[in-house]
Amino acid sequence: MNRRAITFFFILFLVLYFSGCSDEKVLARFNGHTITVEEYLWEKDNLPEAQRNSLRTIEDKKEFLNKIIIREMLLQEALRLGFQNNETIRYKIENYRRNLLINELLSRQVEGETVVTDKEVKVYYETHKSQFTTETVEASYIVVRTREDAEMIMALLKRGESFSELAKKFSIGPGAESGGSIGEITHGQMIPEFEDALFSLNKPGDMSPIIETDFGYHIIRLDKPKTVKTVPFDEASKKIRELLTDQKEKRFFENFVEKLEKGTTIEINDDLLKEL
Repeated sequence: MNRRAITFFFILFLVLYFSGCSDEKVLARFNGHTITVEEYLWEKDNLPEAQRNSLRTIEDKKEFLNKIIIREMLLQEALRLGFQNNETIRYKIENYRRNLLINELLSRQVEGETVVTDKEVKVYYETHKSQFTTETVEASYIVVRTREDAEMIMALLKRGESFSELAKKFSIGPGAESGGSIGEITHGQMIPEFEDALFSLNKPGDMSPIIETDFGYHIIRLDKPKTVKTVPFDEASKKIRELLTDQKEKRFFENFVEKLEKGTTIEINDDLLKEL
């Protein structure tokens, strides 16, 4: 065998060898298109963890691969119809590209710059205890449409008549049938006028003066005293860390943009802008 023949067969061997390797990397072929192992694994890695872990049997993997194939078939059809040349679609693609690059820039710039320490979380908790403290009371109330009715009911209460019975007889509010009971109330559940009067009561049985609101005239009775509950630090720490991280990211973004603006000359055509 001469040298030229040896060279020819060597080149043929390399072509066949690497083609075989390439074929081993191809999971599917359709319409002249291929899905490689790398593409499949990339798609799989970008699934939510629960879905990724569910791809165990050959049937599961085939079903997932089929979804990739169907998506690519739809993409090919869209390209065949020329949708990629549509001005609106081109703008959306470009807008997505810009946002993707901006998000990547910010994520890389912010990395390591907005770490919240355990000490910062603890300090926030200690200095904002009221945010994690809830006062709860139990109460009943009577609400009527006119002040005259409210004054009449107040007089009957002072004579010792039953609050519950008067609520059943005269109240127009929810809970009238159960004697006016509204159960447990925490701050922020009721309108301010009602809440201020309710949380100013101290002992069970204490009643408010007549309170006027947009809903009528109220008489409130405290049924059980205040109970104060504070969320433990261990339960609150996760939300505090998220809050402080958000605050740091916001400050970092504002400072980063300010730095870019200082190095940029911006000219705006106000006259042209007015015409838009």
